[in-house]
Amino acid sequence: MTTCPHCGRELKTVSRHIGTQQFLVDEFCDCEGAIKEREGRRVAERNRAKLSAASGAVKRSGMPDRFWAIPRDDAGLAALEEAGFSMYLYGSVGTGKTYRACAVAKAWALKHTITYGGGEYFAKPFRFRSVPSLLQDLRNCFDGHGNQAALTGDLINARLLILDDMGQEAPTDWALDRIWDIIDQRWGRRRLTIVTSQCSPAQLAQHLASRGKLKTAQSIVSRLCGDESEILRFDGPDLRASNS
Repeated sequence: MTTCPHCGRELKTVSRHIGTQQFLVDEFCDCEGAIKEREGRRVAERNRAKLSAASGAVKRSGMPDRFWAIPRDDAGLAALEEAGFSMYLYGSVGTGKTYRACAVAKAWALKHTITYGGGEYFAKPFRFRSVPSLLQDLRNCFDGHGNQAALTGDLINARLLILDDMGQEAPTDWALDRIWDIIDQRWGRRRLTIVTSQCSPAQLAQHLASRGKLKTAQSIVSRLCGDESEILRFDGPDLRASNS
């Protein structure tokens, strides 16, 4: 006969049904230690389910898979939420801007993974897009490869959006208008937005305005780097080059 490892009480063998099948198992002990152990297992199972759901949201977001397993940045998420709208990460190549953006996004995904009535967990979706790649996808819509309004709407409505490598795109009037449309509507709706760039805010405004639309360029940067923004500069050597 089995005994409880916590109190030493002998545990009877009882019959339990799972579906249509019957199983003989040891009864549950009701001592404090056994209750705590069972609750600990339930908490661990819930945590695993929550992490699994959040991981699914990360993988569906468009985030490059090299960042799927990095640690979460809870402090960075708190700073973004306190700012209210955006986080602007800028610096030279390979200094960890995209890594930091993805770490914050992973923290957001876990925080916004919820359950109803203790059942299955659901992770709220977010989006990760490289700005040059996004603009190319929007151009491809003119050739019948996708719906530009649907693609733009998805990014405008996303609860969290990461725009990677802003400032690497060709600064055409068309590209500037597309960026403005996304940023302005997200700003109006207070949708959290993370942007990475090799450009400082002043350099980004200059880059975006290089074809002449100065006021639009300044408005974009004002929203991304204004009073509701967390601005972080990244310095140092190219980490990718040093690891190669």
